[in-house]
Amino acid sequence: MRKRLEEAGLMNTVWVESAGMHGFHAGAPPDPRAVEAAARRGYSLEGHVARQIQPSDFTEFDIIIGMDFSYTTAMEKIRPYGCRAKIALLLDYAEHPPQREVPDPYYGGLDSFEYAIDLIELGVDGLLAHLSANPGESRRDG
Repeated sequence: MRKRLEEAGLMNTVWVESAGMHGFHAGAPPDPRAVEAAARRGYSLEGHVARQIQPSDFTEFDIIIGMDFSYTTAMEKIRPYGCRAKIALLLDYAEHPPQREVPDPYYGGLDSFEYAIDLIELGVDGLLAHLSANPGESRRDG
């Protein structure tokens, strides 16, 4: 997402963070297969470390994206009352996605990570188009 924002000249208007629902890998670098698959596409995951989603994320961000229904459902359950953050599936922003969810590639091989990136790129392209058309939705508070 950051690379696409940079290419679109939107790095200074959209704040992006990454977080997981569980703290199993908090503080750890990305899976080596993810690093390799990303590098093949020209994306660097250098400096990225896993973190767990926090209640404050629901007040700091306008949109919180999940890759699959289990994550969006879990996020709805932990969203603090009254928080305005929109929770959405990434592929709901994609134009003609082959499916609605990005499958977790963790238990597959490198090809699973490649396919996940294919789907993520579709979703990110649609999300960028959405944010360009709705700029107020892309700002971080504070």
